[in-house]
Amino acid sequence: MEITDIKKQIRQVFDPLANRLSLRGPIEMSLGSMDFHFGYLTEAIGIEIRVDMSDFFVYALVFRPEDNAIPIGYEDGNGVRQKLYLQKALKELGIDVNKETLALQRLGGDWRNCNKMTEILAKLVDEYWTQISMNSKRLFS
Repeated sequence: MEITDIKKQIRQVFDPLANRLSLRGPIEMSLGSMDFHFGYLTEAIGIEIRVDMSDFFVYALVFRPEDNAIPIGYEDGNGVRQKLYLQKALKELGIDVNKETLALQRLGGDWRNCNKMTEILAKLVDEYWTQISMNSKRLFS
């Protein structure tokens, strides 16, 4: 499968979700030939979809925008958290996502599971976005 096909599958799921959640984007970036990222954001919080092509895995991360963009690092220059994995954010908010995490782990490693992985992550974002966005200061302090 071509990278453009994978991007299309992910955007077909996350673009409408981001629109419903009033998030801007997508912002697309790549840090190398084996991964790419999509970001959707407000001024206070965003969601990043990262695809690692080397081991084929789709991740979702929650981030605090930096200059209206996806931050590169997990912490800023002062050691303050800028982004974290979706499942870690939900766990910090007391939400159990072990079932979904195990499902993602079973699906990882095979690009043919791209759509299923994307749907699991989108469902988590959709279901818990209110709690995540209401607790953004707690997550990024």
